[in-house]
Amino acid sequence: MSNSTTNSKKGAKSKKLISQRAFAKMLGITTTTLAKHIKTGKMDLVEGKVDPVLAKKQLAKNIDMTHGRTKLKIGGKKTEEAKNDRQNDGATFSKAKAFKEGYKAKLAELEYKEKIKEYVKAVDVESAAFNMARKIRDQLLNIPDRVQAEFAALTGRKSEEVRTILLREIQTAIEGV
Repeated sequence: MSNSTTNSKKGAKSKKLISQRAFAKMLGITTTTLAKHIKTGKMDLVEGKVDPVLAKKQLAKNIDMTHGRTKLKIGGKKTEEAKNDRQNDGATFSKAKAFKEGYKAKLAELEYKEKIKEYVKAVDVESAAFNMARKIRDQLLNIPDRVQAEFAALTGRKSEEVRTILLREIQTAIEGV
């Protein structure tokens, strides 16, 4: 593209050329803004006039439409619509940020309650319960060895026979728990 306002491109003529002022009005921009686009080579003129089809393609290709000030109607969307889309993205970002902050607050509360021993870790509770159950089981299974002689003397049975009966009953009770 050339920066000249008097480019003549043979073969690039459109059936309808329009004035720069009419094209600026069509796009909803000032003639000054259009002149800047022409001067910076973002679009070409044909014999000092504007080929609307060619110029729209060139502008769509060469202009950053995200800055939000230019209100061109290129590519089917006005830049105001694009700006609204960006604002919606901002709302999504805000929601994500709020979710993240809420998560951080909950995590901080959880850590605080753990430190003051209001909450305990499930793993610690399970480990303590397992160790307590094992200790109770071991103590119960030691009862027959400790008292078998006394029961044998009271019942008149053999010591080993009393131990077997007591052990069987204690194991049945443990398995039921």
